[in-house]
Formats: sequence, structure tokens, C-alpha cells
Amino acid sequence: MNIEALKSCLSPWMQIDTWHTGHPLDEKRFHVALQQAFASLGTGIDGGYFSEAITELVEKHHPSFDSEVGTELIDKYAIKAELIASYLTNIRD
Repeated sequence: MNIEALKSCLSPWMQIDTWHTGHPLDEKRFHVALQQAFASLGTGIDGGYFSEAITELVEKHHPSFDSEVGTELIDKYAIKAELIASYLTNIRD
């Protein structure tokens, strides 16, 4: 897995301060970022890679982010991304 490529795809969503709020615009940015990641890297991306990429992007774009809250949010979005990837993989087979 090219983690730098995944981070590049997720960065437009993650660089916005409100990336984690669940606001409809943030959720749209999340889904557009996933669409880009899946188009570039395929849908076989493990949740661990999403977690690693999101963690590194939080550290880069939001270094003062609360680490306890951040860990929960990172897990939430990594699981969500992995579920979407799994769904897309299953419907294409």
C-alpha cells in the first residue's frame, strides 16, 4: 500500500478544521476523498492503512488536536472507510 498516495487522497478532507464534525459538507468531503482513494488505489485498502493515514494527517494538519478524542475519531473514520471499501469490493465481484 502506498500510504503517501492514500494520504494525498484524504488530505483535502483532513486539512479542513471541521473534518470530524459530521457536518454534511465534511461528510461529503470525506466521501469524495474516499472516491479518489478507491479510484487511485482500488478498494482493497485495509482499515489499518486508513487509520495510519488519518493519524499522520491529524498530526500534520491539526497538531494540537486532543489525542484521546482524536483516537476515537480516527478509529471511527477508519472503520467507516473500510466498510465502504468492503461494500464496493463485494458489489463488484
